[in-house]
Amino acid sequence: MEADLLLLNIPPHLRSDGGESYLKQMNLLLKALLQSPVSRLLFVSSTSVYLDLNRVVTEEDITFTEEQQPDHTLLKAERMFQRREDWLTTIVRFAGLVGGDRQPGRFLAGKKCAKWRCTC
Repeated sequence: MEADLLLLNIPPHLRSDGGESYLKQMNLLLKALLQSPVSRLLFVSSTSVYLDLNRVVTEEDITFTEEQQPDHTLLKAERMFQRREDWLTTIVRFAGLVGGDRQPGRFLAGKKCAKWRCTC
């Protein structure tokens, strides 16, 4: 890796082993990053790190997840990168994109690609 910014968007596959292999892979990546010039990390996460509190949630509500689900895979991965002083980590949490019957490919199936041209 020769970049100073890394966009990390690797979702866990929790169905197979509860997230154990995901955390091992993230740990291997973390070790590789320590040997790289990366100084900023953008970690793509999910709002699934918040418990279902049936209200608007804030960053302070992560405390509830840490107390109720201390082994939450995605939150553990976030913390793994966020607690390092070797780089600045920004967490972006998306919501409602996948899960249940919401598959991103369905939204694009049968659609034509828009023509786009960079005017830079």
